[in-house]
This record gives sequence, C-alpha cells and structure tokens, in this order.
Amino acid sequence: MPGGPNPHAWIGDVSDLLDSFRENLPAQDQPKYTKKSYDALTNLAFELEQRSHFDDPRGAIMFAGEFPNKLLTTFESIEAEDKRPKGVPKVRMFACSRELEYGLSHMFGWETGIRLPNQPPGRVLAGSTIIWELWRVNGKYYVDTLMHQPGVKGLLELQKRTPVAEYREEYVNTTKATGDWKKVCDVKESMMSLESIESHGPMFWLGVIALVTIVAMLAYRRGFRHAEYQLIQ
Repeated sequence: MPGGPNPHAWIGDVSDLLDSFRENLPAQDQPKYTKKSYDALTNLAFELEQRSHFDDPRGAIMFAGEFPNKLLTTFESIEAEDKRPKGVPKVRMFACSRELEYGLSHMFGWETGIRLPNQPPGRVLAGSTIIWELWRVNGKYYVDTLMHQPGVKGLLELQKRTPVAEYREEYVNTTKATGDWKKVCDVKESMMSLESIESHGPMFWLGVIALVTIVAMLAYRRGFRHAEYQLIQ
C-alpha cells in the first residue's frame, strides 16, 4: 500500500542488490537463484514501485520536480538568441536517483519504449543516464532524448527528435491537470522558511564566519600542542 509522499517498498532494495550481484560478482560468488525466481522478484519489486509512485499522476510531477522546466528554459534561451547566451554552460549534469528518470518517463510517455534485456518494460538499471542534445538544423532547434544504459551497446532513443516548442507544449499539457510540482508538493511554507534564512543581513553572516574561524584556530592550536600527547614506546 502507498505509504506517504515517497512510498518505498523494501523489496525494491533487495531487487537492486541482486542486480548488483549479477553485474559485479563472479558467477561462483553469486547467491544461488534461478532465472524464474529472479524474474519474479524483479517484476514484483518494479510493479510495487511503479504503482505506489505513479498510479497517482501527481507522483510523476513530484519526482520530476523543477528539472524539466529548468532544462527547457535553458534550451529556449539558446533558441531565442540563436546562440548560447553568456553564462549558459555547454553541458549540465544532474545526479539523482531513478525516481527522477521514472517521473520524466511517465510525464513524457517514454516507459512504453524502454526495453532492456531481461527487464520488465519501462525498467532501467542503476547507473542509467538520460542525455538531452540540442541540435540546430536549418535554423531551427530540436532536442534529441537518449539513454545510456551500462552494459548495453549504443544509446536508446527515448523520444524522437522534437522541436523545443513542442517539448514545452508536452510539459505544459502534462501539468495542466495536476498543476506543477510547487502546487503538488505545496511548497509555500517551506519556501517562506528558506527565504527567512536567506534574508539575514551582513552582520549575521560576519558573525557566523568569525565563529567558524575561532573554532578552526582552537582546533589547530590543540592539534599542535605536542605536550598533551605521550609517546608510545
């Protein structure tokens, strides 16, 4: 049964552990199991995770968070100026758990096209990486959406080359029914607390720096007072 805003069944950890054994341990060191039992465990763990997280459409919005909007905003800024604006990096990297990948997958419908050997449709293994490439073709900008999966040769195409504007339209259409992640997660109160932290004046931060400096100096002096230590014979 779903268990809160981030339900997680322990059996998913067991399934991931067995995947790790299969990928990294020599055959003689692996636990004894049959293909039938492995498939049964994998399918059950994946089904529990997907249903508890994503049967409610708000789950995909929550796990994807601000990521898709940030990604598209970057591409749109390049398209608007017809070049990479100053301060926009050539490459961005965001490291996260697979829940982000699954959230994006359910938002954009990629799960139907993800087919990995010996895995349920839509499941990805640990270490998977999604790659977005921005292409300029005949003056128009397009996005390629690809996935690298360790142990699988080549890249898996998650979505065909898509114009930036159409990508944005897909995102907007997905969030229409539920609202964006801020509405789903009701972040108003937490954002207020964050703003109160950031609103401290210069004297507050000067005091923090002074305190840290004093503590560091005391630790340094204590570390070099050799008289407090006895030589071990």
